[in-house]
Amino acid sequence: MSSLKCELINITIGRKVITDVIQNKVIDLKFKDEILLSLLKYHPTKNILISNIEYLVIRLIKPYTKPLLFYKMIGSSIEQEISYMLCLRNLFEKI
Repeated sequence: MSSLKCELINITIGRKVITDVIQNKVIDLKFKDEILLSLLKYHPTKNILISNIEYLVIRLIKPYTKPLLFYKMIGSSIEQEISYMLCLRNLFEKI
């Protein structure tokens, strides 16, 4: 069992932990967070090399009212949205 899976315990607690991390970040301020970076490698459709992530950022994009998580790769000029819930579901084998 991965250490991230042990830390987050299950998908419900994991969602609360990650949501708290995201809600405590300043909108539009670039950051790196170890737990989020560890989680992103579990995305089911995106092959993300964590060491190539330049930064993470939370953005509010209309018409959505909830903050969205974006990442930017080193050498890229584009920020890409990523679903942490898909990563959690994959981590806990719920996909």
